[in-house]
Amino acid sequence: RIGEHFGIALIEGMSAGAVCIAADKGGPQEIIENGVTGYRLAVVEDSWAEKILELLRNPAKLKSMGEKARRITVSKFSWSALANRVHGKLVEAFTNK
Repeated sequence: RIGEHFGIALIEGMSAGAVCIAADKGGPQEIIENGVTGYRLAVVEDSWAEKILELLRNPAKLKSMGEKARRITVSKFSWSALANRVHGKLVEAFTNK
């Protein structure tokens, strides 16, 4: 079985301001700040529907979390952010030789 465990779809959604709800394992643990930019829940947890309804009933919270999701995701996972991290690691590697 082939799967994408990091969470590219999460990053794409969050960079567009979506509040994501995902399983609390793998990539989502690195991507979603639980309760801040989205929710990470146990796979078998009954509260998935509750979280969706909570967000639908509170548009201000949905908007706020979506804005935070976009801001944090772009700052951590945009091409420029990744390029800066790679550049920093390369500089570090070559200056420590």
